[in-house]
Amino acid sequence: MTNEFASVLGKYVKQSRSGRPQEWGIDLWDSYRIDLITELDRLSADDPEKETIQKLLNPVQSERTWEKLYEAEQRLAYRRDDNEVKADWARRSVEAQNLGVKSVEALRVQFTDAAATEISRKAVYLRLLDDLHFRYAKRRLDRQTRKQTATWLNTVGLIVCVLGLVAFLVGWSFQQTLKNYLGQAHLIYAIWCGLLGAYFSSSVSMRTTLATLDYDLLVSGYSKWSVVQRLLIGGIAAFLIYLLIAGGLLAGDLFPKAVYSKDLLNPDASAKIFDIPSVDFAKLLVWSVIAGFSERLLPDQLGRFENSIRDGGPERQRPSN
Repeated sequence: MTNEFASVLGKYVKQSRSGRPQEWGIDLWDSYRIDLITELDRLSADDPEKETIQKLLNPVQSERTWEKLYEAEQRLAYRRDDNEVKADWARRSVEAQNLGVKSVEALRVQFTDAAATEISRKAVYLRLLDDLHFRYAKRRLDRQTRKQTATWLNTVGLIVCVLGLVAFLVGWSFQQTLKNYLGQAHLIYAIWCGLLGAYFSSSVSMRTTLATLDYDLLVSGYSKWSVVQRLLIGGIAAFLIYLLIAGGLLAGDLFPKAVYSKDLLNPDASAKIFDIPSVDFAKLLVWSVIAGFSERLLPDQLGRFENSIRDGGPERQRPSN
């Protein structure tokens, strides 16, 4: 047992007996490091690489990063004999296949070739280790980026929800004092519902594809500007849907019929502490959410209007799903 292994194990046992959280316990990083230290002890004392590898594996002289362990393993792997290379290849090739390393099949053909020599097998083995280490590093980057993106998206959603709900509750609770506040501010509520629909769309989309989103997709599709842009599109879509409904271009039982300059509260609910929104106002908010949520609703509807104008004039119609 090496002094470094004994030190790590001693701290683990001490913390286990004391019942305190294992801040320095044998985690995955420590376990991986111990395996490499054990292999390092088999090198001769006069090996020129031994001191370099010891520095990489020493958490005092080096940061506790996986990159240091990977470099140490690469240096140790170069010194493994052919039997050790074959044994570790069998384990690492399965590990690489499970992780989705695309090069593993091509490397397996070269490694198992009857004409392969000890030198060529070691070169293929070292390449597999390099690809495997890169895959682990990429997976950590993906996880970190997913966490940061989800945090940012949740923060934006919280801000949108809180600001809108505060404005809505103020207007709803003090409508007697503010008179026709709800009716006059209906356009603001419609745009807010468009923002809410856009956020809901982005959140659902990310949640359903979270496991497959990698760094490139997250940076291109869920960057801060992309999220803000999606919210702006949702707000604009809600505003345009509002104009189409108010202009009478969209009509039917599913659409509001109210004159928006008047109060949009149910007249028969005036005796209650909290008056409920009218049916027409509720329809307006629902369509605003749908306009913000659907990325194709408004473009498809505008396309239908364009075709209608070309065919002889606009007509009232319902949005396509």
